[in-house]
Amino acid sequence: MSPQVALDWSDLRDHEQAWFAALSPTYRTYLAVEPGEDVRRLQQETDTVAYRTRDLGFWGEILFLALELKPCVLLWFGDDTGVTGIEVCEARCASSPRSWVKQIVLDDYVARVIRPGLDLDRYALVQIDHTLASPEMDLRHAYVLYDRTHAAAATVEDYLLNPKRTTVDESVLQTVLDYPGSLPSDPAQVSQLVEVAYGVVDSDTNVSPRWVTSFGALRQQLPAVRQHFGRYQTACRQAGVDLRLAYG
Repeated sequence: MSPQVALDWSDLRDHEQAWFAALSPTYRTYLAVEPGEDVRRLQQETDTVAYRTRDLGFWGEILFLALELKPCVLLWFGDDTGVTGIEVCEARCASSPRSWVKQIVLDDYVARVIRPGLDLDRYALVQIDHTLASPEMDLRHAYVLYDRTHAAAATVEDYLLNPKRTTVDESVLQTVLDYPGSLPSDPAQVSQLVEVAYGVVDSDTNVSPRWVTSFGALRQQLPAVRQHFGRYQTACRQAGVDLRLAYG
């Protein structure tokens, strides 16, 4: 089916890119900051900030959702719990109950970009309000955008939206996010970890692909990754999108 039948992802892509372009340098820097990094120093490195935020959008993942390739998308920019982040929130967002700058920005993104184009008959957008963590990240306050009609919708609701669950295994996230790779389960596998990315090429320009999703996989999982990518590439081609694969 055409993705426009269920969700106008092309309009969403344009709205998303306009939203990112309108972000202030301060908020853009907070989206780019990594754990333990000095925000004030990063503010001076505008090229680094631009590089890190170039591929932060979710429109590619939402395209995959609209093409019925995956049951859900996790909308999450991460968290920043440092003192500087709290100071910025107190100064600029005093009316908000959030204490993370990235959460403030995510809430605004959802309100301005996602909700206006959402087909409420087919898709559900729910914020995780209870304690929920995977081995890699704290998911409380993240948003789950999922297809109510997908065969795995009940799994999404049970494992991500059920307040009785406080943890979620990586294997469950692999299923509901439709990632064909997994992270190392023991230190001996770390050397086998490969970063995989799918990118979209704009045929009217000569710029490098804009990466729209990424995940970790072990080297022995690469055949499954290539098979997974082939399925995604075929579906995207039918929607007029040129999808590319990179790993290393």
